[in-house]
Amino acid sequence: MGDTPVRFSLLDEALISIGRGRQVTLPGLFAAMARGEEVRFPAMRPHQRPAWHMFLVQLAALALWHGGQSEPPEEEEAWRALLRVLTPDFPDDEPWCLVVADRRKPAFLQPPDPGGLKWSPVATPDALDMLITARNHDLKQ
Repeated sequence: MGDTPVRFSLLDEALISIGRGRQVTLPGLFAAMARGEEVRFPAMRPHQRPAWHMFLVQLAALALWHGGQSEPPEEEEAWRALLRVLTPDFPDDEPWCLVVADRRKPAFLQPPDPGGLKWSPVATPDALDMLITARNHDLKQ
């Protein structure tokens, strides 16, 4: 990896719980599914399952397509390489990390900060100012 420290890399750290006390990386999850292993997501709520399933299927299809593969590999390292093909401009794997040091780079499912944004820390999600959005949901502006 390069100079930028990254944390919580889905490609390299076993952050995804698949049941029976097993934790895997994202490539490890794809490899386990390709091998036909039973995977469960015990911490996932029922309403989250369809979106998670669609996300995994689409991500795997993109990785296979861009990696020039017709069959899903059964090895974790092969999936890691396929996923990295999707982000060639990021040798430090920032798009696959939950936290990045440089806000100008994307993190997993998080866009980069183009600069000029106002950031203020909040203690909890409840502390986020959502009044305008909540009001707009009830009575359209």
